[in-house]
Amino acid sequence: MVGRRAALRRLSRMGRLGRLGRPAAGLASRPLSYLSGFGNHLHSEALAGAVPRGQNSPQNCPYGLYAEKLSGTAFTAPRHLNRQVWLYRILPSVVHEPWAPVGGAERWRSDFAGAGATTPNQLRWLPPSIEPGDHTFVEGMTTLAGAGEPSLRAGLGMHVYTATVGMGDSCLVNSDGDLLLVPQEGALSIRTECAPSRRSGARRTQNRP
Repeated sequence: MVGRRAALRRLSRMGRLGRLGRPAAGLASRPLSYLSGFGNHLHSEALAGAVPRGQNSPQNCPYGLYAEKLSGTAFTAPRHLNRQVWLYRILPSVVHEPWAPVGGAERWRSDFAGAGATTPNQLRWLPPSIEPGDHTFVEGMTTLAGAGEPSLRAGLGMHVYTATVGMGDSCLVNSDGDLLLVPQEGALSIRTECAPSRRSGARRTQNRP
């Protein structure tokens, strides 16, 4: 908070920002310059020296700003193919207030699967606890997030599971989908049409001489 207030005071003294970090009235009418170079590395700053030199995310940014990275490619992409933007903000984006629907745009739709609007707010949850009583792998499955749907033949789902008993004489059918299981605690015995397998998520210790 101290760094934010100091940055606001410095920026306000320079006449670039108004109260509470909002752009000053003259900023909207200021002539803009064009940055050429599609797909290249571009550099711009509202105040001289606002962008750190020599590193993207220093421990202390100029003017008390916060460094944030906006990535446009997967983290597995090679470095020379990365498309990313480093932003230096007066406040970090995680402190924004909860978003709320706005009236007047009822005819604008983006939900075509009937699943409801996806919230833009930040989501967090505690690790799931193992429910008391006996339950199978299917009964202990909980969905966290997902995208797409089976009718589109594209998408993914992210789940967590707990299981205390075996499936018995029942089975799980996964049609035309890839199922990746990552055990965290205990062991999981899986019997498929190909062969049985056993996966363990318990930590292993190695005795050293």
